[in-house]
Amino acid sequence: SINTQKVLGSSAGILRASLLFEAVGISLLAFLCSLFIVWGLGHMGWLYFVQADTTLTAYPGLVGGLAVLSVIIGLIAGIYPSLYMTSFPPALVLKGSFGLSSSGKKLRTALIGFQFIVSIVLIISAMFVRQQNRFMQKYSLGFDKDQVVVVELNRNIMHDHKDSYVGGLKEYPGIEDVAFSVYELSKEDDMIDLEYARHEDKDVFFKVFYASENFLSVMDIQVEEGRDFTREDLNKAQSDYIINPAAERDFHLHPGDRFNDRTVLGVSKDFRFNSCRIASSPFVFALNNDIPNPKLVSYIRFNSKTNLQEAVAHVRETLKEIDPTFPFEISFYNTILNNLYQKEQTLGKLISLFGIMAILISIVGVFGLVLFETQYRRKEIGIRKINGATTGQILLMFNKTYIQIVSVCFIISIPIAWIGTQQWLENFAYKTPLHLWVFIVAFLIILSVTIGTVTFRNWQAANENPVNSVKSE
Repeated sequence: SINTQKVLGSSAGILRASLLFEAVGISLLAFLCSLFIVWGLGHMGWLYFVQADTTLTAYPGLVGGLAVLSVIIGLIAGIYPSLYMTSFPPALVLKGSFGLSSSGKKLRTALIGFQFIVSIVLIISAMFVRQQNRFMQKYSLGFDKDQVVVVELNRNIMHDHKDSYVGGLKEYPGIEDVAFSVYELSKEDDMIDLEYARHEDKDVFFKVFYASENFLSVMDIQVEEGRDFTREDLNKAQSDYIINPAAERDFHLHPGDRFNDRTVLGVSKDFRFNSCRIASSPFVFALNNDIPNPKLVSYIRFNSKTNLQEAVAHVRETLKEIDPTFPFEISFYNTILNNLYQKEQTLGKLISLFGIMAILISIVGVFGLVLFETQYRRKEIGIRKINGATTGQILLMFNKTYIQIVSVCFIISIPIAWIGTQQWLENFAYKTPLHLWVFIVAFLIILSVTIGTVTFRNWQAANENPVNSVKSE
């Protein structure tokens, strides 16, 4: 069409301008469609994992900037094709030889190959993010996090009604015990106090968690050496310590040793209260004997046979009887731990979304490329059919080319995805291994989608009457 217009007298400048205008128009139309899609997804609540406000009116400057960006994208997308398509002598394309020329094939293959590489890398990344999320959620914490709810109290309840609070809760037979601490444990990484001490002629730092004497038993944290706290320890002017294995290892401590002018009562089982991003570090439990801050967070342990709904309702009633105006919140400890990985879960969902989009774009690219190839090879297909080729052989002929393209793109994608995933996993002290099967599954996904698209598009051409194909050429 373009070269016919050139033959009939149209200038290259006018043709290029029309092609640029068409590209910009398509880009703006796509931008408007994307706004509608985002509005629809936000209206239906499907963008719950995006923390920012997704209403279009919330960021008019951003929407306007994206409109300008869509124009720029249209110009960038249209400049090279407009120059390229108008650069050939009209006779070459009028003869119909450019479509199957080696340069034309290389250009189309390179473009579709780039789409395949992006799709494979995003699929592999999304699968590894998902694997890391599952790894973190299933990672052994060293204590029983199930059947525990956390309630943050106010000073009035702790100072004046603590015994009534505990007694009221224990009236329900399904509640085993209630413990207290200064902080809501596991709510955030590194929220626990970091203290300094002089030990073995060097400066050392360690985390201190102030809690009630029954905290370890309520959270089912075993003391493997020495002993747990007792009520008699509350009478001491300064609290002694129960240390974790990291403190025992790094500071060369054992039960009965003195550390920071305190006695080491015992060594707990290894446990984790922070996320897998942070490696285990020296940690000590202490009682609230010598600090002014009250223990405002309560941990309520239910037994395994408790009706959770009834037990939580009892907790609510107990709190309302003590302080009806207090806006308390009851959180299961499992939920608190899951919130630690909210960023990783959001990232996984976003990458999965982009991966799906990349696959759809690849399907569109493959569909368009197959359509182009099929139209140019209709006569070849017809001749092959006349000479006895079956539908399966025709489909295999087309699929073989795309299997080779996907295979080459997969090989190129492996180091890109490997390096990117490995660098992301460096953010975690405890991480999932780079499983080989993830790469294989990503390859099979793209390969199956591609074969399905190619087969679907060529099925009609492979079953068409060969006489019509030959006649139309």
